[in-house]
Amino acid sequence: MFVIVEIANRRVLMTEKLKVFDMFSGIGGFALGLKKSNLPHEIVGFSEIDPYAQKIYKKHFKGVKNYGDATKIDESKLPDFDLLTAGFPCQSFSNAGSKRPDDPRSQLFLEIIRLLKNKPRFVLLENVQSLVRHDNGKTFTRIIEELSRLSYRVEWQIFNSKYYVPQHRERIYIFATLIDGYSGNTTRPTIFPIRPESAKSVPKDERQPDYLKISKKGRLRTRQHLASALAGGAHSGGNHSDMDLLAYPTQIRRLTLRECERLQGFDDDFTEGISNSQRFKALGNAVTVPIVTAIMNKLHEVIIDEEEQAYFENFNIVVEQDQSIKAV
Repeated sequence: MFVIVEIANRRVLMTEKLKVFDMFSGIGGFALGLKKSNLPHEIVGFSEIDPYAQKIYKKHFKGVKNYGDATKIDESKLPDFDLLTAGFPCQSFSNAGSKRPDDPRSQLFLEIIRLLKNKPRFVLLENVQSLVRHDNGKTFTRIIEELSRLSYRVEWQIFNSKYYVPQHRERIYIFATLIDGYSGNTTRPTIFPIRPESAKSVPKDERQPDYLKISKKGRLRTRQHLASALAGGAHSGGNHSDMDLLAYPTQIRRLTLRECERLQGFDDDFTEGISNSQRFKALGNAVTVPIVTAIMNKLHEVIIDEEEQAYFENFNIVVEQDQSIKAV
């Protein structure tokens, strides 16, 4: 299949879409971020064990096979893929989690490493920002070392969702590029840093003056114009000790499901079809969609950049300065 992309005065012919495997996929934050980006792609499989998250994923991305439990995937039976995305479990690294080095969930990263033996060209990972401090930095160092051992060039950036949606949520994104895929060249494309223009807080003229954002214990929140980070994990229904509450003169309420969907960049009612408690949980565990879109758009720019053309021969990309397309 031919995909033609036109940017400014350049046209790019890609004979193949970027094939994506979506690991620890949740409800599909990575997949939706890709869908909203400029990057031509095809999701060839995903891996998720939560039945509620599976239901939402399958509703929006029909026909994509679920390979289930990551620990039981036979990597030799996976379809070929060029990009692996994974929001690997963060409970053992997060401020709300145990942060215990021996937590078995912290070992699931090694399942990613096992699948990377298939040598996809790119890897995009997401986790909580405290990952860099977990076990005095040993965990993060191990992650970088394992990726480097497989010939990946690794870069990372801590993003705050407030630059894309009105939510204060800091997460680390790790991007890795396979060095072997560049025909011996020493220069590789750089994805990070990505610098958003400004925070997406609620504009002053749209802020409602009739409520205050408070904690569950009744304390006044700082950052009245930003939601606190949505939480997932085992906190059913979003009812956890650090949740936001909105205090009106005659009532107090928590955030609605639609508000939570918007705070993560999902379309309205994206999570419909499962119980409310599971919807809150899934949204708290999800990636912020516009951040994924921004990263994928940057990757797309790198791929079609003329200076990087030689590094993407395996994608059969032809760039023409005029409006014609050269046959390949």
